[in-house]
Amino acid sequence: MQKKTNDAQHTLEKQAMQTLLEWLAHGHAKPGQALPLREFSTKFGMSRTPLRAAAGRLHEQGLLDYDPRAGFTVTIPTKNDLLEFFDLREMVEVHGARKVLRSQIPLPNELDSIVAEAKELAPKIVDDPNLHNRFWRLDVRFHRTLLSLAGNGRLLELWDQLLVNIRVYQLGRTAPLSNARFEMTANEHEAILKAFKEFDEEKTIQLLVAHIRRIRERT
Repeated sequence: MQKKTNDAQHTLEKQAMQTLLEWLAHGHAKPGQALPLREFSTKFGMSRTPLRAAAGRLHEQGLLDYDPRAGFTVTIPTKNDLLEFFDLREMVEVHGARKVLRSQIPLPNELDSIVAEAKELAPKIVDDPNLHNRFWRLDVRFHRTLLSLAGNGRLLELWDQLLVNIRVYQLGRTAPLSNARFEMTANEHEAILKAFKEFDEEKTIQLLVAHIRRIRERT
């Protein structure tokens, strides 16, 4: 009976974690914003206990701040934080890419579809800003799918955390939309994928690092 209770609690906390990560990563959170635990509890029909437990874990990971009076708030990253996040992201993705290339792991057809859809969306985003978040999700899927092929779950978990940190920072700033910027990202993805398919390690790493560093400087 105790084991069933613990398993159920773990499942609820996992659901709560996914709820909070979705809120942080997909355009709903801003740096410094209070975490609306009561609202989430009502909206998702979930007790505040697993939500608080998930918030505590995100606090340990540096995604949320905590004050006894203000409760949980979205962390406000510094410029130095951002540089460190990107440095770690680069190391993780390069390590994963080398493993995939040296093992000559076949690439899923999904990557071609992701690149094709991103190239189709890129020139339309300025006229339809609602496509921005859709493009960003494709960007995430592209990099995450490649990294997942390395078969290292802990590495993928670290990457997910880094990406949420970077995303929160990006949501705290405003910048004009530019089709050229999105088209460049889509074209870079296409070039990276081509190098992967050719198992050209030197070229793949060069293109991947240049892409990540360009995004860092733009951010």
